[in-house]
Order: sequence, then structure tokens, then C-alpha cells
Amino acid sequence: MFNLIVALALIIVPCPPAPEYFAQAEDDWARDRILEPDDFWRGGYVRDGFVWDGAGKGAGITVYVVDTGIADNGYIENLAPGFYSFGKNTLDCGKGHGTSVASLIAGAGYGVAEAATIVPVRVLNCSGGGTRKAILAGLSWIANNASPDTSIVNISFGGKADKAVDKAVAAISDLGIPVIIAAGNYGANAAKYSPSRTGCDDGLMVAVAASTWLDLPWTGSNYGDCVWLYAPGANVLAMGPTDEKLVTGTSFSAPYVSGAIAAYAAENGVTTEEALSMVMEATSNAMTIARRLNTTKALLQMFSGDEFAPDLCTDDWWMC
Repeated sequence: MFNLIVALALIIVPCPPAPEYFAQAEDDWARDRILEPDDFWRGGYVRDGFVWDGAGKGAGITVYVVDTGIADNGYIENLAPGFYSFGKNTLDCGKGHGTSVASLIAGAGYGVAEAATIVPVRVLNCSGGGTRKAILAGLSWIANNASPDTSIVNISFGGKADKAVDKAVAAISDLGIPVIIAAGNYGANAAKYSPSRTGCDDGLMVAVAASTWLDLPWTGSNYGDCVWLYAPGANVLAMGPTDEKLVTGTSFSAPYVSGAIAAYAAENGVTTEEALSMVMEATSNAMTIARRLNTTKALLQMFSGDEFAPDLCTDDWWMC
């Protein structure tokens, strides 16, 4: 009985302040998952209300968001001028696909690296459709303007296999710039589509599949050898042009990885290429079921060693 009383007394000791990489958001499971060590996640059934806090993370890193444009709604702290090969400007329209993608990278209260600079590259129409000509123009502009050591490219779209698009993506990768690509939402082999199939090639082309809060593959996510890792992508909280929403798809898994690379690069003073390696080293082998064609079980995780913080499993904060 005495030992039990001591244990209960320890539980009610006030907790020290949460570290700077935590924020509170009860309904943001995705940023909770990328923060939590696997032992604390336990299949998503144990939530502490704390999530990865992207405030101040990613400073000095530029992420090019190749999409439908981005709404200037005040949620992106560092929204820079960009490029458009579709429409009359870089502003988003329709359902705000590009805005939601950008919010998961650097949106205030939503992103992994809120201090990163976001550059809109609008190559798609309001419905998310685009032409090869418009896409190639946007990718060419990035290749001619991005600074290799401090840049990342996020591509949250895909379509039928296209050698010209693949070649343009590879040209950016050859500059030493990580290109983070949605694996696709066809529930099929990512190797059948562009540009996700470039994940099978040598280089920095990273195809990202979508996971659920139970560490299961989202049923619509593409899979296969071209996939490098999973990241949250089913009912994740994002910001649209005017209000927040729950979004689903590999389009929204890729930006978590882009944001993670930006955060690692800025925190450790390394190039984005080096930060990509750190992100991959930090992934956990947490996916409950590996889909067909030997798909990886790697899941995005923001901690490996002490790049950001002490070992969470032994830090006193976790004992509260």
C-alpha cells in the first residue's frame, strides 16, 4: 500500500513547462504523431494533446510549392513572390489545394516549419488539372532560380507516366535539391505514375505515401518500391484559403516531409540534401501493415538522437 501511495503522489506533482517543440492542439493528430515516439503512440489510442510546434522552425529554408497557387490569407509568415504558368497570378482558387499543402509546411498553427519561406509555383488550374507545358515551365523556372543548399520542392500532384516531367524533376534533383512528391491516390503501384515513379531512380526524388492515425496505410495511397516513407495523410488538419479543414490524400503527406526537411536543415545548419538524410534516418519502422510490392514501413518521425531534443523516453517531462 505504501508503494502505491508514493506512486500516486508522483503522478500529481506539477509538470515542468513543456519544451519549445511542443504545442497543444487536441484535434491535430498528424503533428502529434510525428512528435510521439512509437512507445507513447500505441496505435493512436493514447493522446496527450501535445503536438509538434513548427513556430520558428525552418528559418532560412525555401520551399517551392508546385500546385494550384497559394492564398495570401496571413497564415504563411514568409510567403514570397513566385511563378505562374497557369492563370493570371500565383493566388489559389477553387478548393484551395495548394494553400492547404503550403499550410502543412509553414502555416501558422498547422505547419512543421512555420519560419520557412514558401514560394508558390502555380502550374495547375482551380480543379487541380494541368498541362505538360505548364508543369514543365514551372519546374524549369525552379531549376533556374532555386538555391541548391537551402531549397526544397514540394509536388503534390501526379498523373500518367510522362518522361518529360520525370526528366524535369530529375534535373532539379541533380542540383542537390530534394523534390518531395505525393505518391498518388490511385491505390496502385507508384511506379506507374509521374512524377512519383522517379522515387525509384537515383537522386533526391522522394515519393511519400499516406498513413492513418492507426499507423496503417491509407487505402487510397499508392505504394511500392518507389515509396521512400509514409507520413500522415488521412483526415489531417490544414488551412484553406478562408478556413481550416480536414484533408486526405498523399498530397498532404508530402508537405509534412518537406516541412521536416526544412526544420532539420535550419536547426542543424546543414544543406537540405543533408537534412533529407537526417529525416530518413529518423523514420520509425512503425507502419502496421506493409502494402504490396515490398513497400517500406518507414514513418515520418521528428526525433532521432538529440537533433532537436533529449531522448523523449527518458526526459523528466515525460514522467509527469
